[in-house]
Amino acid sequence: MAVDRDEQQCVDIVLANHPGDEWVYTNERYSYLDGLFVRGGVIKAVAEIKTRECEFGTYRKELMTWNKMESGQWAAKSFKCPFYLFSYHPLSDLVAAYQITDSEGNFIRKYQVGDYVGNTTKHDKT
Repeated sequence: MAVDRDEQQCVDIVLANHPGDEWVYTNERYSYLDGLFVRGGVIKAVAEIKTRECEFGTYRKELMTWNKMESGQWAAKSFKCPFYLFSYHPLSDLVAAYQITDSEGNFIRKYQVGDYVGNTTKHDKT
């Protein structure tokens, strides 16, 4: 399985700060969620990872497609664990973690829904 280098760096940073956790990727290529954090054989969190090729603080908001939010909500309800967005900023060597739902799948953050405009470069990734 080919894993994006920056995405793997993000996972490595999170795992270094959570001894005992393991990361399980959900799919080889495209999936609605990137993976699961597991401890002792129990799913502790589901996650989406976004890599930002800019300094932390460049963007006022984090962007995530609605299908990923719905998938995260469904997975949180199904596995009885929270759903997180991890935003990795390699230029700042920083991972920002945003808890999106509680373990019942209830959204705990405010969000805005808007029209999606396709990316033109890798720097425009959402």
